Amino acid sequence: MRRPQDFQALLLWLKRNWGLSIRETQFEALSLFLDEKLEASGLTWELYASVIEAGGPERADLLDAATVNETYFFRDGSQFELLRRRLLPAFRATHGRMPRLWSAACASGEEGLSLLLVLADVWGLGPESCRHQVWASDINPRALERFEAGSFRPASFRADGRQFHHLLDPFMTKDEAAVQISPALLALIPKREVNLITDSLASVPGTFDFIFLRNMMLYVPMGERPVIYRKIVDKLSPDGVLVLAKAEVPFFQDDEMELKEIDGNFVLTKKSSPAAPWKQGGLEWTART
Repeated sequence: MRRPQDFQALLLWLKRNWGLSIRETQFEALSLFLDEKLEASGLTWELYASVIEAGGPERADLLDAATVNETYFFRDGSQFELLRRRLLPAFRATHGRMPRLWSAACASGEEGLSLLLVLADVWGLGPESCRHQVWASDINPRALERFEAGSFRPASFRADGRQFHHLLDPFMTKDEAAVQISPALLALIPKREVNLITDSLASVPGTFDFIFLRNMMLYVPMGERPVIYRKIVDKLSPDGVLVLAKAEVPFFQDDEMELKEIDGNFVLTKKSSPAAPWKQGGLEWTART
């Protein structure tokens, strides 16, 4: 039987160990999860805490319950339009190579697959030619397992981003319950379990030209956000581009970065980024202060 103080102890444990700040809208579901776990196992909170600290399936189950995995293909279509029409063509015109992209909070993988297909579309190649150009990571191992399995709910397809759905058509089969993505397409993206607060990011090698870190930071305590941003900035190439969710942009803080506006969308680049190559590619930055 769960004691009243056990839920608060769980919230404190999540914040201390994983840097997760649980919103009140999640309290009911997470409280029910804890009730069911303690009742089924017969453990006290203290014993259950020792189990999840040891890792393994129980910790994975808790992370799945505590994290928000709401996502869908080509979410915020205007940002993918910016990527397809402006950012990737400008990069191609000035760099002479294919860029590396990182979906840094990929959840069940819709964002990573969306990035891969837009990259292949701009380059005019099959996705297999973009192998390992897009990386994906998430704190939640259960979400990564769903990504690996490639079975997606109808809710992964929304009106937002619909203009890109045709890129998925050759790689999926569907029935009334689910959409199955081709294993060959899924295999093109390396997937890593990464806690952006506590991990060193050593498992994600090299730097990236485009990093998408969207719809995660609002669930991270304000005091922990600079830790994540610093690690992400260190993973950007010298003229790399960071893309946040629109609602997260006002909260970004890092002295090395500056905000730019392009076609009504906002991205972040390093202040030391060489502007000339981008302008030669037909892309004019507008700095925002």
